[in-house]
Amino acid sequence: MPRHRLSPILGIIAGAALILAFPAFTALLTDWWWFQEVGYEVVFTRELLTRSLLFLVVGAVTSGALYLNLRIAQRGLVPYPVIVNAGPSVPALDLTRSLRRLSLPFSLVLGLLVGLGARIGSGCTSGHGVCGVGRLAPRSIVASAVFVSAAMLTVYVVRHLLGGI
Repeated sequence: MPRHRLSPILGIIAGAALILAFPAFTALLTDWWWFQEVGYEVVFTRELLTRSLLFLVVGAVTSGALYLNLRIAQRGLVPYPVIVNAGPSVPALDLTRSLRRLSLPFSLVLGLLVGLGARIGSGCTSGHGVCGVGRLAPRSIVASAVFVSAAMLTVYVVRHLLGGI
């Protein structure tokens, strides 16, 4: 990709990252100032460490489980490699080998996203559904409604629009 086309894309990505990170950074800074004011910096650092470890542990466990599942699913599944020919001047692409190479980075990225989701969402789907709804917590009721709606939409799309894959 030419350099003049890459610059706007990188600028958009950097701007989006800044927009997404700014609220988290301001909340972190505000909390730090408050804990500093009341003399409990240790509590703040311990909470920050605990949240970071939660993110990393959940992300690592999910990455490992996903990678293991992908490797087991890919083992011996395709006896003949799937090769795509785009044209006579373009070399053939072996999709089977490419997917095997991408399974580890794919697992790492998705695992870290799950860890981030567990951190941002203040728990998992079953925790919100069982404990949060039972306590009538508004956040959990909204989260559970979103989960169920997304599941219903997925079933509808797969069964009716995609022909029941």
